[in-house]
Amino acid sequence: MASALETDEIVVHAGYFQKSNKQANSSTEFSYEEIRRAPGSTGDVSCNLMTLPSIAKVNDQRNNLIVRGGNPIENTFYIDNIEIPNINHFPNQGSSGGLIGLVNVDFIQDVTFFSGGFWLVYGDKLFSIMDISFRKGNRSEFDGQLGLNFAGFGGAAEGPMFKDKGSWLFSARRSYLDFWLRNITLILTFVLCVFLLENLLLLVDINLCHYFSMTSYLAGFAIYLVGYLGLLKSEVFSSQAVINFFHRVSENNFTGPKKEDNRERQDKYVKSGLSSDKAKGYLDNLVNIMEIENIYMDSNLTLNQIANKLGIFVYNLSEVINTQKNQNFFNFINKYRIEKVKKDLTDPAKSNLKILSIAFEAGFNSKASFNTIFEKFSGLTTSDYRNKTPS
Repeated sequence: MASALETDEIVVHAGYFQKSNKQANSSTEFSYEEIRRAPGSTGDVSCNLMTLPSIAKVNDQRNNLIVRGGNPIENTFYIDNIEIPNINHFPNQGSSGGLIGLVNVDFIQDVTFFSGGFWLVYGDKLFSIMDISFRKGNRSEFDGQLGLNFAGFGGAAEGPMFKDKGSWLFSARRSYLDFWLRNITLILTFVLCVFLLENLLLLVDINLCHYFSMTSYLAGFAIYLVGYLGLLKSEVFSSQAVINFFHRVSENNFTGPKKEDNRERQDKYVKSGLSSDKAKGYLDNLVNIMEIENIYMDSNLTLNQIANKLGIFVYNLSEVINTQKNQNFFNFINKYRIEKVKKDLTDPAKSNLKILSIAFEAGFNSKASFNTIFEKFSGLTTSDYRNKTPS
């Protein structure tokens, strides 16, 4: 026989994920729980937005946002109505992205992202606004948390300032990647010393560890450590500063149309098999796609891509640029970019654009490298050139 079951009252609360009825079509709101629970975002606010319509990511290493096809530099961040140029760790100069966000997700109350239709109060950015609001601290009791992982450690604390009046929030984090990178050579040296010691002791029949297990374990640990740190710091090798360094090294090898340099350059390709007529034909095709298709405006353009587009071998393309133009690849491309920047700086229709926006449109992806290259080719800074040249 069925019996009745008596329970306490049941209270149903609204879920974590709520949507405002007044929300515009061009804006999206995220609550703290949505950001914290998003799989694969590692607490990075920018990574949460990459799945939204009209938004794309630049690459898998950085969290730059391409909104409606625009340049990431035209995205703006606000935290509690204060404009923040960049909210990410390890950003490139002049960029709006980085390797991972630096905002403590536990302090966020909500995030509103505008991909268009935002108000003039947000300034002159063109493509998107991310407005982050921090929550208030716990007014009833003290609370805190600690975190520890391979990359670093940190903690957060909050509590009331007075009895039920006011509150405070505090967060601190410290990475010890610099410690690992600074001491990685010592670790590998120690492993090598242990290996040599074990082998020397074996000569007198002293076996510290059976089958060299100590060296094997230490070597395995060191290899995995180096690999892991290499993944974490892989951005170092693709950073603009490192690229600029290698550009300068390459430029030192091809400094100009000196007779000695030209003779050496001709001798270098004497056995290439590329005839003078064919080289001039390749050069004409190269100049055509540079001046007509403007492929130099692609900031990620490589020698391989141009060679594939022309249907020739990479080494033949390199020979044509070196021998026919007396330039290396980087100077050849950057010269076209600089000429476009000069033209746009004197264009009255683009007088309202920032110099950095013009540079990015021409194919540059770093403010520092652009300023250096522009001054090298023109002998003037960008501001001096725009001021001296009549519109």
